Amino acid sequence: LIIDLDIERPKIHTIYNVDNKTSVTNILNNKIINPIKVKDGLSILPASEYPYPARFLKDERLHKLIKDSAEKYDYVLVNIPTLDYYAPILFNFGLIDVLLINTSFGATEMKTLDNYIANIDDEHTDKLFLNAIDSRVKKDYSKIIDRIKGVFKRNKNVEDK
Repeated sequence: LIIDLDIERPKIHTIYNVDNKTSVTNILNNKIINPIKVKDGLSILPASEYPYPARFLKDERLHKLIKDSAEKYDYVLVNIPTLDYYAPILFNFGLIDVLLINTSFGATEMKTLDNYIANIDDEHTDKLFLNAIDSRVKKDYSKIIDRIKGVFKRNKNVEDK
């Protein structure tokens, strides 16, 4: 499941060519929303623009949606923008296990990235993965995939105890 939480510039619905009239922000109106199946093994919850993102990220209805989704799906990927407060809010409420930042050397200013990472509490930095891509080089992603699997395995072992 992919949940689009980029409510300032939602994009997931355009990538998968679906309507976002029923979006993740509809939970604020106490509407039941259902993921849209885009193909076997992949469903999405699209976003629509909402003027108060920090308020939305702190809303208990969103927290319940993410936690319930985590029980129903093998993997829940949450799309968030590189803005200072998104990841810290989600980490503080225990709504994400891992933060993967995909960037390229040419497109992202390092100062912006440094500011973003500086807002993530030290207790969560071991769950932060930076995937900086130089488009001129082919990259082997197996090491980062193994590290992410390790985080999920550690979390599962803690939950089992």
